[in-house]
Amino acid sequence: MSHTKGPWEFYNGEVTTKQEQGRSYRRIAAVQDYGLGSDPEVDEANARLIAAAPDLLAAMTLILDRLATSPMQDDELAATIRAAIKKAKGL
Repeated sequence: MSHTKGPWEFYNGEVTTKQEQGRSYRRIAAVQDYGLGSDPEVDEANARLIAAAPDLLAAMTLILDRLATSPMQDDELAATIRAAIKKAKGL
């Protein structure tokens, strides 16, 4: 299974992406208070982090690929990145 293609954007507590065709938007996530007393700044920070997820996954994959061919091997860093990628992919 694959995630919805990026880029993802956030605005007013919602994370969205443009559909493949047309100008409509698809909601990825909603980060809202719902009367539970959450902080709007925290909600916005959470939405920004969610919106950055596809870019972060791509960056981690690229770094892992570069580590594999680097003369400066770092097994601990590679293991940490692999674990994050697996978590993101639900593996």
